[in-house]
Amino acid sequence: MNIQEYSKLMGYEQPCADEEFLAALEVYMAAGEMTKEEFCRHYAAIRGNAIVAELTATVNRQREEISRLDVAAENAQELKQEVGEQIMEIANFVELRGLNDSCDDLFELAVCLLPEKTVLQFKLEKNIRLNSRNRELLLQLLKEQD
Repeated sequence: MNIQEYSKLMGYEQPCADEEFLAALEVYMAAGEMTKEEFCRHYAAIRGNAIVAELTATVNRQREEISRLDVAAENAQELKQEVGEQIMEIANFVELRGLNDSCDDLFELAVCLLPEKTVLQFKLEKNIRLNSRNRELLLQLLKEQD
């Protein structure tokens, strides 16, 4: 909704003040799936109400917090991916040194951070021996292709 639409729906002959429109727009954005016409009809009865203003501010704070948490979750996922990849590289290094038990432990740790298919693909690309769990996953994936 723009200022002209709002002003017309509220019955003004001229566009309203920017401050009024911005306050109404905040409430409108928090109101959900209400039509512009329906919103303006209801808002005319409550505009300027302190409770409505506080509820709108609360909704806006919650939206900002959700946005902040979404960014944090995305950052955590990226970090998890990076750490998992680093662990696989270390496991590859350990495998090349013949320390198979330690290598298996590292790959198990990588599976906690990355999809098991990603770890399996890494092992296949690096020609690292597969354990029984890797073979089972590979067989399952091949059966799914049929």
